[in-house]
Amino acid sequence: MPTAETRLATDRASRYLVQLCRHLGRMTHMSHRPPGGGHGEGGTQPEVRHVEFTDTHATVHFAEGLWTLDATADALTLRVDADDEDALRRLQDGIAARIEKIGRRDGLRAQWRRVGADTPPQVEADARGGTGEAR
Repeated sequence: MPTAETRLATDRASRYLVQLCRHLGRMTHMSHRPPGGGHGEGGTQPEVRHVEFTDTHATVHFAEGLWTLDATADALTLRVDADDEDALRRLQDGIAARIEKIGRRDGLRAQWRRVGADTPPQVEADARGGTGEAR
């Protein structure tokens, strides 16, 4: 299962997490998608199946994968686990576009890092702990 993560330095992580999840929660009730108004190749938005969140943690289930969001006092960490490489790209593009839109005042920009079975645990821990830079 292809996986990627990004860590966004912000003191508004919880606010962004809640805002993203409320938006996505509304998408689970949509019976149609706007033509050409989506993300990724082909212009379709990823199908949201279920959203569950608190102020500090969230899981968003899509037809093609899962987003996990974690908010701390100084960062928002996003993880995408997808069914395949194409789905990973679509889900990354979708969340990156939304983050950049709602976080434009803070200059938020997702810099994705692949996570895999061959990634040494120390490298993974360093990416999560980071220097406060977007990854």
